[in-house]
Amino acid sequence: MKRNTTLLPVREEELRSQEEKSSSFTSNSSSNQKPNIDLESLIEKELRSQEKNSSRNKTSNKKLNTALRRYHRHLAIIVFLPLTLTVITGAAYPIFDEWLSLHQVSKVLLGIHSGRILGLQTIYPLLNGLGMVGLLVTGLNMTGLLRKRSAKKSTKQNLVKQ
Repeated sequence: MKRNTTLLPVREEELRSQEEKSSSFTSNSSSNQKPNIDLESLIEKELRSQEKNSSRNKTSNKKLNTALRRYHRHLAIIVFLPLTLTVITGAAYPIFDEWLSLHQVSKVLLGIHSGRILGLQTIYPLLNGLGMVGLLVTGLNMTGLLRKRSAKKSTKQNLVKQ
């Protein structure tokens, strides 16, 4: 666990002095009174325990991120050629068919575009779509847009609101 060396020792000294003050107050008063509980010290303890848990989660997050990058890389290599052929032939078809009136070339391009030349016309669009969805999901997970916010950040934001 890496500690912020500039802030924590000062904060710990403040907490110790407050604890000493509260303990002297309770020793002077009657034994029926409950000790004064400092809200800030409780929050500090909670944040420290969350830091310990987050350091454990960081190693699992690194492993997950590495796995996502590997899947994304492999999927991108597999999907590159079919998607590139689909995009290029889809853009070239209207040029050859309507502008240049080369109908024979446009039929070949349409055959490549739909996967008919390879005999994959039934599953070629499905594979292209699934490949794109897979790349989208792994890419978004790598950016961090779909991750949950850390408890440390949400606790600090709640304190600021109060």
